[in-house]
Amino acid sequence: MNDEFQPRKILVIRFSSLGDVVLSTAVLPNLKARFPEASISVLTKALYAPLFENNPSVDQVLVFDPQKKPFAQLIREMRENRFDIILDLHQNFRSWLIRFFSGPPIGMTLHKYNWARRKLILFKEASPQLIPSVRERMLETLKKIDVPLINEETQLFPRDPKKVLGSFSIDSGARLIGIAPGAQHHSKRWSPERFAEAANHLAQKAEAMVLLLGDKNDRDAAQRILPLLKVPAKDLIGLTSIPELVAIISRLSFLLTNDSGLLHVGEALKVPLVALFGPTVRAFGFAPYRSTSKVVEVEGLQCRPCSLHGNDKCPLGHHRCMDDIDLTSVLTASFPLLGHPGGTSR
Repeated sequence: MNDEFQPRKILVIRFSSLGDVVLSTAVLPNLKARFPEASISVLTKALYAPLFENNPSVDQVLVFDPQKKPFAQLIREMRENRFDIILDLHQNFRSWLIRFFSGPPIGMTLHKYNWARRKLILFKEASPQLIPSVRERMLETLKKIDVPLINEETQLFPRDPKKVLGSFSIDSGARLIGIAPGAQHHSKRWSPERFAEAANHLAQKAEAMVLLLGDKNDRDAAQRILPLLKVPAKDLIGLTSIPELVAIISRLSFLLTNDSGLLHVGEALKVPLVALFGPTVRAFGFAPYRSTSKVVEVEGLQCRPCSLHGNDKCPLGHHRCMDDIDLTSVLTASFPLLGHPGGTSR
């Protein structure tokens, strides 16, 4: 890119989902450092707009809410903004339309390598294209506009965690362990009974309170876990907004989670964690990257991976990828992380 080119307005697009939006935050400090005079806007769905609150690298959050605003109106508004650079980290038909009709001098897109991922599912052959994680691929888009990488980490900036904890009658000075038993698809979920066992061991070891975390779709897991807990616990599943959830996770000493969006929230907040991977695999690009994040999975299963995002049930009917994750393996990975002050990126 021409060194004399100084953009006035930059747009970063990532509509959803929770984990992907969190991953997109890695590009922002690098853009702001390279173009400090430019106004940096982020376009995302209304649900995820709070993830950019208090971010010093973001000047404006633009919201896409199809219930309140027709997509044609959104395109008109984006065109009227006259962005000099559009960084499309979603790369779907809607984001393409925005780039096409806005016509910026420079438009960059994220490579999703969809065929390579499908090939991995169908033939269990991992392509070298999949070696960089999704976060790293997002950062690679910056190289095409000569943006040096000064910070490769994801970042979230929670609002007043002490106040948020107090609103749920949780002592802000207590040691807290998070348990996130949910996932969008059931095949990615470890059993609630094993989560309860793990929570009991972890809380006893760390002398901590357990917080059950997730959205309203995870209520069934909470109802099965709660009666089995023998340690102090608070059920927050389905009771928190995204800003509240971010604030609460920021005060955790440790997080145990399935392969879900909360994994990436925890990493952005530098919370030591263990993530359980079943139907999905690290090669898809969503594995944690910090030194204080560990993955527990069943090695050697010929049916893994069976899908990109998980299924409602195991296609083969045995669900071994999650059912064969034993308690001992999870505790062995977790115990060294209890009380760790947080991790740096690998």
